[in-house]
Amino acid sequence: DYRSALVKALAQTPARRREAVVLRYWEDLTKTQTAEAMGCSVGAVKSNAAKGIAKLRAIPGLADMVTQGGRK
Repeated sequence: DYRSALVKALAQTPARRREAVVLRYWEDLTKTQTAEAMGCSVGAVKSNAAKGIAKLRAIPGLADMVTQGGRK
């Protein structure tokens, strides 16, 4: 299932990037809320989230699996 594949892929992502991705996209926090939770700047949140998403997209088959599951 795509959820377990995503969790496994997140586990392979560096901690700060994983934290930014989870807070922004899983917990649906704003950039400002995420920055406050992480104790960093909004710019750092943007950078870490973008790099984290790029790493997830680079995992073979993960994007296809999620898209086929009805999510993007």
